[in-house]
Amino acid sequence: MTTPVDLTTLGPLARKAIANALEELAFMSVDAPPENPAAGERCWAAIGAMGVPFGKLVVEAPVAMARRLAATALGVEETAISDSQALDALAEATNTACGQLARGFSESFDLGLPEKGSGALPPGETLAEELLGVDEYLLRARVMAV
Repeated sequence: MTTPVDLTTLGPLARKAIANALEELAFMSVDAPPENPAAGERCWAAIGAMGVPFGKLVVEAPVAMARRLAATALGVEETAISDSQALDALAEATNTACGQLARGFSESFDLGLPEKGSGALPPGETLAEELLGVDEYLLRARVMAV
């Protein structure tokens, strides 16, 4: 059975799911967005969900934050992490968060394969958007329509 989407709570639920995923994977804490976020190249990861009333969770972050995520999760120095590994780590965190978010709406759902990249985000209608802070980095989470 699928729970209907309350758009006023969808963003905060996504925020909580992302915070949980980052804490579980790399002991990273999510806070309010920083007033002066670190600049730099950005990347994104997206996971589609079937059987729930939303279509996709997209997390956009600085490559430097994704690199820190990968390094912390793997227990290595940030300089040892490639851009590809950084994207893979962001995709894993997004996958974990999407699964947690989907469980809030349905007991039975399927997650798609990760999409990842830099530059333009995947197209789609945004149902909810949240800005999050991890240290000096600004993350943007979008819950997209089916």
